[in-house]
Amino acid sequence: MATYRVCKTFTVESGHMLSKHPERCRYPHGHTRTIEVVVAGEYLDGNGMLVDFKALRLALQDYIDRYDRSEEHT
Repeated sequence: MATYRVCKTFTVESGHMLSKHPERCRYPHGHTRTIEVVVAGEYLDGNGMLVDFKALRLALQDYIDRYDRSEEHT
């Protein structure tokens, strides 16, 4: 069992429309979604960290970009 756990949350913005929906969803609209990543391990690195959040973001950036349609990522 892992001794250490770290959780990092990323918020992404996306939009779509359901053109055949009978109500308001047929119009363009957006959603805010949360991606929560949990990293677990038995050892810390030389800096006393399980994972550096910057390294975690870089490792996940392509995945996050697939879902994030906010202005800073388009």
